[in-house]
Amino acid sequence: MPSCRVSQMELFCQGVEKLELKNEEKIQWQAGGVLENLVYKLYDESGREVQVTPEIASNIKVNWTRDVNLRALVKGRLPDVQVPTKVQEERFYQVSYQDQSVSFCFTIVPCPDEPARLKATVPENTVRLGETFATPIKLELVDQYDNVTKGLTSACVKSMTVEAEGLDKTNIAFIWQESISSVAVTGVRFHSGPLGPREVCFSYSDYTEVVIIKVTAGIPVKLKLLSGPKPPLQVLNGHGIPTPFLLQLCDEWGNPSPDQRVVVEVRSSPSTVKVTTSVLSQPVDAEGKASFTVHTVKGLKGYYQLEFKGCFNKNPIAGPYVNFNIVPDPTKPVKLSVNYDTNARLPAGGTFPVFSVTVMSEEGSPMATFNPADLSMWWWKGVSSSRPETATELKCSKPMENEKKDCYHFRDKEIPQNAGKYTIQFSLRIGETEVLLSNQISVNIVANRPVKLGPECQLQTRVVSYSKDIASRILVENIALKVMDQHGNPAGQDLNGKVLVSIKCSDGEPSTTLPLFEGKTRTIDFVLKEGSTYINRLAIMEDSPGENGSKYVLSFKPEVTMPPTSLSPFELPFHFYNDSENQLKMSELTKKKDELTTRYKKYEEACSSYFDLRNMLTSQVLDINKKETALRDRLKRSHISVSQPLPIPEVDRFLEEKTTEKRRIERIPRRVFSIPNNFSGPDVLGKVGHLAVVSDDAAAWVISWHLSGDMDCVITRTTAEAQRINRNEHGRQQVMALDSIFVQGNRPLPHIRNGLELFNPSGNPLYARNLLIYPKEKQSCELVFKNLLGDTILMDDLDSATNYRKAVVENRIPCPTILTRQGNRLSARGKFGGTQNNAPPKDRVKMFGAPLPQRYYTLQDEIELLCQYKSVLVKKKEAEDERDVLIKKSLELQQKQQKMKEITEQLEEIERQL
Repeated sequence: MPSCRVSQMELFCQGVEKLELKNEEKIQWQAGGVLENLVYKLYDESGREVQVTPEIASNIKVNWTRDVNLRALVKGRLPDVQVPTKVQEERFYQVSYQDQSVSFCFTIVPCPDEPARLKATVPENTVRLGETFATPIKLELVDQYDNVTKGLTSACVKSMTVEAEGLDKTNIAFIWQESISSVAVTGVRFHSGPLGPREVCFSYSDYTEVVIIKVTAGIPVKLKLLSGPKPPLQVLNGHGIPTPFLLQLCDEWGNPSPDQRVVVEVRSSPSTVKVTTSVLSQPVDAEGKASFTVHTVKGLKGYYQLEFKGCFNKNPIAGPYVNFNIVPDPTKPVKLSVNYDTNARLPAGGTFPVFSVTVMSEEGSPMATFNPADLSMWWWKGVSSSRPETATELKCSKPMENEKKDCYHFRDKEIPQNAGKYTIQFSLRIGETEVLLSNQISVNIVANRPVKLGPECQLQTRVVSYSKDIASRILVENIALKVMDQHGNPAGQDLNGKVLVSIKCSDGEPSTTLPLFEGKTRTIDFVLKEGSTYINRLAIMEDSPGENGSKYVLSFKPEVTMPPTSLSPFELPFHFYNDSENQLKMSELTKKKDELTTRYKKYEEACSSYFDLRNMLTSQVLDINKKETALRDRLKRSHISVSQPLPIPEVDRFLEEKTTEKRRIERIPRRVFSIPNNFSGPDVLGKVGHLAVVSDDAAAWVISWHLSGDMDCVITRTTAEAQRINRNEHGRQQVMALDSIFVQGNRPLPHIRNGLELFNPSGNPLYARNLLIYPKEKQSCELVFKNLLGDTILMDDLDSATNYRKAVVENRIPCPTILTRQGNRLSARGKFGGTQNNAPPKDRVKMFGAPLPQRYYTLQDEIELLCQYKSVLVKKKEAEDERDVLIKKSLELQQKQQKMKEITEQLEEIERQL
C-alpha cells in the first residue's frame, strides 16, 4: 500500500500563463532578467499532493540563495531566480527536500536582450601615425549587458560609417562576418593630426560608438636639429664647439619619435677635416633625442659640413647638415720662419750672422708673446732628419731697441771650429711637452783665413844618427802638409808655391854643425800645389855633421806666390846622435815622452773641463736662484701666496686652477662679430669688425651701425697687398692699406679750447673711437679707426646731442657727427631723424664683439708667470742635480791630478836622460 511519504516534486512558474517546469530542463531566459513566481508542489508515492507544513517547509533547500522565507515556502512559493547577465553563463539550479532525497533541477541559459548599443572592439589601442591597424576592428550590436545580439545583417555594412580627425578613409572597408554576427572594419589609418588620444566614432542606423585610440609618432624618417650654436658658425682650428648639437628624431610629419632602436651618428665632410666629438654614434634617448658635443676641429682654412645621420634596421635616416668655417687660430703657433743672410760666408771659429726667428700663427701673423727662453738654436755636424742628442744648443739673445719686436734674434753665436756640412734648426717649447721645430737649414762652414802649414795628424819626435843605415837617418816619411787656418782646417786650396825645408837649432841660436840632408844640402824645397805638399821621404846624409845628443828642429816654411798674410812654418823637433845604439835608446825615450805628453794633455783637458763645468753650473744655480726669487716676488704681487720656494706639484695645482677658470670664462657666451674673416697673412690685419671689441652694448650697437658699410673691409699693411686682394676677389672685396692712410693728430672735444671748457655739456660726450679696445696691433688699429670714425662723438641721448651741437656752433666751432646710445645719429651737417639716422634693432646689426673680462687677462698673466716660475724650478732642479753629480766625481778628479803629477815627474826624468 502506498505510503504518505514525499516522493515527488514539481515546479511551476505562475505568470499570465502557468508554466510547468520539467526536471533537468534547460530554460532560455532573457539575460539579466528574473525568473519569479516559482511555486512547488510535493506528492506522495500514490501521486497525491502533500500539504506543506512548516516542518516540511523547513526541509526545503534551494541552491541559488540562502535567504529563504519559511512562510513563503509553507505557501509553496520559492525565491526568485536572478538570471545571469552574460549569455555565456549557463547556471544550474536545484530545489531539494530532506537532503536531496527528493529534488528538482533545471538549467537557465541566458539569451541576449534587445540591441542597446553598437560595440567596437579595438584589438590595439595604440597605432603609429601613417600605419594601418594590423588587426581589424570588430563592430557588434549588443544588449545592455554587452551580449552580442543578432541585430546585424549582411546588408548593414552599407549603412556603417566611421569618423575621426586625420582619418584616411581611402582603404576603409566594412566586412560582414556571418559566423559571429559582426562586422570587421579594415584599413583604418591616420595620415594627419596631432599625437595623443583621438576619438574614433562608428555609426550604424541610430547607434554610435566612440573609442579612444592613442596615436603615436609614425615611422622615424628624419632628424631635426633642435638647438646648437648660432650660424654663421666659425671655429678656430684646433678648438671645439662648446654649444652641443641637440637632435630630435621625427616622423614624416615632424612629430618627435622616441624609437630607441634608431642610432644617430655624426660625420664631417670633406674627409680632410678631422672632427673629434663626445661620441661618434649613439641611440636616441627615451624622448628621441641625441646630443653631440664637438671637442676639437682640425683642418685647413675653409668651409666644411657636419652631417648627422640616423640608421634604423639598416635603413638610413636623413639628418641636417651644419655648415661651419674653420678659421686660423691667431693664438696657435704653427711655423718658425727663419731669416738670415744666406749669402754670408761662415768661416770656422767665426760668428754666425744674425738669425731672426718669427713665430707665425695659424692665420699667418707673427706672434711675439713667447718667453725668449723657450726658443733655442741647435746645430750639429752632418745632415740628418732628426736632431742627435749630441747637438749643441744656443739660447735666444736679448732684444735690442732698434730691432723688430715681432721676432726673436740669435746674434753673436760662435761658428764651430771644424769646417764641413752642418745642420741648424730652431725650436720653440710650447707648454710642457709640445715643441715646434723650424725647417732644417743646411750650411757649409768653410775654413778661416790660412795662417800656418801643418800635418793632417800629429807627428812624433824623431831620433836619427849619421849611420849608413837609411832607416836610422829618416826624418819624415810619407807625410802630407797642408796650409791650414788656426783651427786646423785646410785653408789653402787656392795657394800655390813651394815649401822650403831646413834644419835649425832648437834654441834658435846659429850653429856651424847643423846636420845636412841627403845630397849634402842645407835646404830642400817641395812643390806646394793647391795648399798641399806631399813628402815621400826626407833623411840626413851618411856621416852627417851634427852634435851628438843635440836637439834640432826641422822647419817647413811655405812660400806662396800670392800670400794673403804671412804663413807660420811647421816645425818638427828631432834628436841627433852619432851612434846607432844611443840613437835607439833615445828613440825609445822620445817615444815614451810623446806618449806621456799626450796622456798628460788628456788629463789636463779633463780637469780643465771639470772645473769649467763646475764653475758654470755653480754660476747657473746662483742665477736661477735669483730668477726664482724675483719670480716669487712677482707672484706675491699677483696675490699668489708664495712665501718660500714651491714644489712643482703645488705649482701644477695653481696652474690647473687658473687654467680651469680661464677656460670657464672662454666658454661664457658673449657678443661676437659674425662676419667671417677669410683673409690672413703677414701683411693683412683682418676685417674691420674683427680688429676691435667694445664693452658697452649700446655703444657697440650704434658704432657698429654707423660703420656698417666698413665692417667687412679688409685692412692690409701695404698697398701692394690690398691690390693683390682686389685682383683675386675681382673687385668684390673692400680693402684699405695702412700705408695710404693719413690722419691728423689728436685734438680735444669741440667744447674744450686751450684746456678750458667753453660750456658745461650734458650727455657725457666723448670720442667714439675711445671706446674701442684693440686686442692686438694697437698702433695700427688706432690709425684705422681714427681714419674711419674721425672725430665722431658718442653721447647719451638725442636731446643732449642736439643741445651740444647748438652750443658748439654758437661758439663758431665746427661740430662733427654725434651718435647716441639710444641709436640716433646727428650728422656733421646737423641732420637727424628718419630711418637713415636711426639704428635698426640690435639683432639686425653686425656688431663688434665684446671683450673678455679683465679677470681673463689677469688669469692669462698669472698663468704665464706660473709657467715661467715652473720652468725656473725645473731648470734649478736640473742644474742642482747636475752639479751634485759632478761634485760626486771629485774623487775621480783627484785621481787624475795624481796621475798628472806622476807623469810630470816621469817627463822630468826623461828630459834629464835626453
